[in-house]
Amino acid sequence: MPFLNMSWGRGEPSDETLLRAIARRERPALERLYDRYSAQVFGLTLELMPDQQSAEEVVTETFWYVWKNANNISPRALESETWIIGLAHSIARQELRSRTAAAVGQSGLPLQKAFVEDG
Repeated sequence: MPFLNMSWGRGEPSDETLLRAIARRERPALERLYDRYSAQVFGLTLELMPDQQSAEEVVTETFWYVWKNANNISPRALESETWIIGLAHSIARQELRSRTAAAVGQSGLPLQKAFVEDG
């Protein structure tokens, strides 16, 4: 049954229902999930990332991950907003680690020496 034609009754569809629709590649379901959680995800990533553009990139990557991996995500995982916030946190941390490694690599300094000189 297509997502747009589903009857939700009262209220909004559950996160589990949205994830199942996303797994069927129903874009409106991803849009609803994005509308539900993007502000919280952005707030978190804005605190972690060095600038707004980087935070926005992490938000995009978070929801892109959900889109790409919906078939492999347990629908029960999305019963709590903490899952998607945790996913965003992990993506942000990975991006920060990648940037740090790239910066250290560009400096030509061994990793240990770079941290000693910075600290």
